[in-house]
Amino acid sequence: IPAAIIGAFLLFVICLASSLVSWQLTHSYWCAAFAGILCTYVTRFDYGGIDPNWLAWYPVHHDLLNIAFALLATFAFLKWMECGQQKYIAACWAFFIAGIFTKEYLYIFPLFAFVMAVTYKSTFTHS
Repeated sequence: IPAAIIGAFLLFVICLASSLVSWQLTHSYWCAAFAGILCTYVTRFDYGGIDPNWLAWYPVHHDLLNIAFALLATFAFLKWMECGQQKYIAACWAFFIAGIFTKEYLYIFPLFAFVMAVTYKSTFTHS
């Protein structure tokens, strides 16, 4: 599979996951659509001389995969906080662990989840 296809697929997953997180936080179609569209603009940033085809680089793919896992773990955690179903916390853990194996940045996710739980404690309730 050509590297550009892999990069484009990972960007698509990131756009979809950011829309899911936005939907979960706002329950607004406009915000979810805007979040998904805004993600595509990352390909247009000028990083000061970096090749505009960076999405096709294999060294970038583990970063994109890590971002996708972080967003999917965030969505699953928020969904679990909203409804309390065990499948969502299991998915959150699965995405978190998979993200750790792609890049070390996701080690901060438990702290991030704790802050989300404390911040949105009054918003999300489940039995």
